[in-house]
Amino acid sequence: GSENASAASDSSVAGAVARVTEAVTRGTTPTQRPPTSTPTVAGDLGGVAVWYYEGEWQHNVRVGHGLLFFTDHSYYRGEFQRDQFWGKGVYVHPLSQTQYEGMWRANMRHGMGTSLEPDGSIYTGEYFSNMKQGDGKLMRPDGSVYLGTWDANTIVGMGRVQIPVGDPLKKDGLKKVISCKVFGY
Repeated sequence: GSENASAASDSSVAGAVARVTEAVTRGTTPTQRPPTSTPTVAGDLGGVAVWYYEGEWQHNVRVGHGLLFFTDHSYYRGEFQRDQFWGKGVYVHPLSQTQYEGMWRANMRHGMGTSLEPDGSIYTGEYFSNMKQGDGKLMRPDGSVYLGTWDANTIVGMGRVQIPVGDPLKKDGLKKVISCKVFGY
């Protein structure tokens, strides 16, 4: 049942990504329609030109589920409302090596979500109007973890930092993580 629906959905996304990748390789321009695709939509969304959309429409507006590709090779897969990212979705930007999976409202990260940053850090927590806001967890590539509160992308109030120390594989009875309270401003 739902496993087959999920596999079919992943398969259709993979197929659409393959079709668009092939079109990019061939040098197809954004105004040309890649072969075997659904309608191409020219336009603008958040300052980046829309190249290709595959999904649900209502009165010439993107609604429901869809897959939207941009000319900068980024894409969004998820829910739309009023021609905007709205609801649960994933945005991937391969050139900047960033991605976000979570809730959206009016093309902005809004609600719970997880983002992968260019430096390899992973933030999981609350967003408000595209900014980290409220409780969150930041895992850094060095293994350190911050748990605390954010306000407009800034750490505020009291939080907790965990810092890895020593060799985690060595069985010497020593603590492998130092944990301490911190204050952000």
